[in-house]
Amino acid sequence: MSYLGNAPARSFISFERQVFTIVNSQTAYTLSHSVTNENDIRLVVNNVVQEPGSGKAYTATGTALTLSAALTNGTDEMYCVFLGRATATNAPGAGSVGTAQLADDAVTADKLASGAGGVAGIVSSANATAMTIDSNEQVGIGTGSPSEKLHIETSSGDADVLLHAAEDNSGSDARLFLKTTNTSATPSLFFGDSANDGMGYVKYLNNGNSMQFGTNAAHQWSLDSSGNFLPAATDHGIYLGVTSATAANLLDDYEEGSFTPAYSFDSGSVTMQGGGNTRGHYVKVGNLVHFQIYMATTGISSPSGDAIITGLPITTGNQSSSSAAIGLAYRYNTNMTLKARISQGGTTIQLWKNTTGSSSSTAVQGSDFQSGNAYNNLHIAGCYSTA
Repeated sequence: MSYLGNAPARSFISFERQVFTIVNSQTAYTLSHSVTNENDIRLVVNNVVQEPGSGKAYTATGTALTLSAALTNGTDEMYCVFLGRATATNAPGAGSVGTAQLADDAVTADKLASGAGGVAGIVSSANATAMTIDSNEQVGIGTGSPSEKLHIETSSGDADVLLHAAEDNSGSDARLFLKTTNTSATPSLFFGDSANDGMGYVKYLNNGNSMQFGTNAAHQWSLDSSGNFLPAATDHGIYLGVTSATAANLLDDYEEGSFTPAYSFDSGSVTMQGGGNTRGHYVKVGNLVHFQIYMATTGISSPSGDAIITGLPITTGNQSSSSAAIGLAYRYNTNMTLKARISQGGTTIQLWKNTTGSSSSTAVQGSDFQSGNAYNNLHIAGCYSTA
């Protein structure tokens, strides 16, 4: 017999069959395959084909089969044939099977063996596994046993990852995002080896918006939310002017601030002017302190003995005493040239004088201070090394 169009596949002659166990007084049964409606099956009871449809012998939807009347176990027999699940006895014609005809579990690992070619954009070579997705939804590239959500591994050479924005457009950037949902979590980038996965790291602390930098498995520096670079310990610094760590080139301390200088005598005292007329400022770089002092008295209470200035902000070292320059001195009680000498291992300055015609210096005394208002004005600037 001739046909218009493709001839039907004559070998598709075997239909899948399900035999039911009759349960007395039961009209509901479960199909082994889901169907659209009762017309997808042929139901046979006691070797008689039943009429499908509502109000007739049976209805079906999904896997639910409903009879219009109950049967009797031991007396009645029932089976159905799935009209939409014909089993082929030979291979179907080329191009005759589509995605809808494949069962969900029909394609297994042996159907996608290494060397089988490309599947949905994933191509495997003949001698290695290109990609593995395990039961924990972890993806391995170059490894069949991924240990993380994405595990890329090479047996030799470098393991490189390229993000390439191929479009020639100024707005087409290559980006790598590390994002968390919780605002207190810490997205991190770790560096390591076979001995330790976290020998080095960069961490962003969402809680506080600061960034930590770690080496040798320890936190070393931080960048705070204001852009300040902070060491994790006071002995950390920056080597300047060299390409390797040299102790003499290590800048590990910088400090600046203010202090309040005062006079000290063997007995008696002086009253200092306020309103910023008595003040001190300093800058410390490494172990060298630069300072400026302005002092002015406003009252005298019988001072006697050596005049000592106290209140240097940082203890001096034990090296030879340093000298400080007197920028301005006036309204003292005697005709003299003032000098300043910084003490060793302390926070004081000793004042010295050269009187007119004298060949040596002597310590300034309390008696050299002029009494009255706005007298004994002194400006000093100098520097000294710390311990």
